[in-house]
Amino acid sequence: MDRILSDFITTSAASRLASLNQIVSDNEINKPDNNAFVTELTACHLMGRYQNQYVLDILYQIETTDSISDFEQLKDQMKEYLLKIQKELIDKRERFFVVHNKNTANVYGVLADNIKIQDRDLYIKELVSYYEMIKSLKNIHDEVIEGKYSLKDTSDQSFHDMQDTVTTLLDDASSYHSVGICHSSSLYGDLSAIHNLMCDISSKVPDFIFNCGYIQVD
Repeated sequence: MDRILSDFITTSAASRLASLNQIVSDNEINKPDNNAFVTELTACHLMGRYQNQYVLDILYQIETTDSISDFEQLKDQMKEYLLKIQKELIDKRERFFVVHNKNTANVYGVLADNIKIQDRDLYIKELVSYYEMIKSLKNIHDEVIEGKYSLKDTSDQSFHDMQDTVTTLLDDASSYHSVGICHSSSLYGDLSAIHNLMCDISSKVPDFIFNCGYIQVD
């Protein structure tokens, strides 16, 4: 009986989400400006991976160091850098986009005044760069800590799983200033959408309906 109830709840939730996505999609298509999000990543979004050598150096040293004290220092440097990038991404999200009709079935997002397509693509490119750092740290954890590094893709995982692995690697899960992004935040939703597109799963970036849409079920 529990399994039947669980299946019903899962199916019902999926049905509500599909209905909400369709309503939001129809609503966005009918808007005069439909340039606020993308449904696929292009070369201009992917060219920003590891935007500076500083990140590459830290990742390499975390993976190769034999010194416990150096390892702890490198983890602190990585956490500080991730928090810095998070703040920059949150700031861009708030400045570049405006979300209308939150908590309704008609939620949609548009570019803010004086914001161009190039600004949107810059935000997405920096999302990709952050996502790639999380993915690399997750791979380092699997190889160095778990000893089970694999070249297989990450389509069988979620961004939630990857982020949890990284907070474990950085001993950061219970930190007051944890690098783990709040699961209810718009940045978390956008990074989850990036993960989906990387795994050839249909998504929109930015994801304006994440934690913003509502549909009443009779």
